[in-house]
Amino acid sequence: MQKITPLNIVVAILIVWAISELVDGALVGSQLIWIGVLAVIIIVVDIMFRMMLDTPKRIWLIQLVFLVLTLIVAFGIWHFKN
Repeated sequence: MQKITPLNIVVAILIVWAISELVDGALVGSQLIWIGVLAVIIIVVDIMFRMMLDTPKRIWLIQLVFLVLTLIVAFGIWHFKN
């Protein structure tokens, strides 16, 4: 089983970003909780993809597509909100 996937990389980036913001004092407690919830959701989705897909190449492909679609939807929501 492959250990590194795109969603693992996203969680790592999210944790490093949260720690850097916490050190700078830019995060408050509720924001830190939401970042933790987001990290747990991403980890669960990663586990689900690993259980559904068999080859590392397919896992990477599907997870990258998932990330791109998620970013497009998030950007669309942000764009229409502002």
